[in-house]
Amino acid sequence: MTSDLRSKENEPNRDEVNQLIRDLTLMLLYLTRWTDDKPKKLPPGARVHWRAWRGHDWGALDQLKEEGLIDFSYRAKSVWLSEKGEREALRLLDARGLRATRRGEG
Repeated sequence: MTSDLRSKENEPNRDEVNQLIRDLTLMLLYLTRWTDDKPKKLPPGARVHWRAWRGHDWGALDQLKEEGLIDFSYRAKSVWLSEKGEREALRLLDARGLRATRRGEG
């Protein structure tokens, strides 16, 4: 049996933990996304609408929705990534040295 020897001073700030949960949730939503759109049937310049399952922390999902990074209906089991959400997810992945390619690229 091991015990956690960290003192209270070494515990992360709750705001930092919530921010990390938010960031990781957005990255996971981006990495597990899919679309029902048929790219060959979309008009030129049309945006593919990415969706992801929303089985993540509700507080983080609500925060992401408030920030305009995702959208969802409380009755649906999936969320939609906004363009802003896609850009932020890619920025977070790049900042952590993780290579993320858009589907259909590379």
